[in-house]
Amino acid sequence: MELPKIENIVDKPVEEMTSLEMWTLFFRYATDDSKHEILNTIISRREGINMAVSVLQEISGSEQERIRYENALIAELDHNSGINYARQEGIEKGKIEGKIEGKIETAKNMLRDNLPLEVISKYTNLDLDRIKRLSIN
Repeated sequence: MELPKIENIVDKPVEEMTSLEMWTLFFRYATDDSKHEILNTIISRREGINMAVSVLQEISGSEQERIRYENALIAELDHNSGINYARQEGIEKGKIEGKIEGKIETAKNMLRDNLPLEVISKYTNLDLDRIKRLSIN
């Protein structure tokens, strides 16, 4: 879209604008104080544009503000990375625990059928002590 041709969409209701039109208005009027109201409406409706505003403020700020922004961004990325790691670790732990629970259930069934402990151990990969504890319960 050519920027000079957007004058006719600036008066269009934001609800009727396409994503491209919103981005175009943002780029065209980002520094125009007379379009502050419509830009705020667009920024509140489009997460990507809201993020672009943050980056624009960071780029145009002082060196100290830029460092503060970058540190906050790094902290947020570290936090999200930690959450993703913990989530993945939890999934893996759940898979392992699920397998163990399945083996225990199989061992209990085999005990009910009076199979030898060595056979149960062989097919479940559970150690004999654990199988003996299961047989007591």
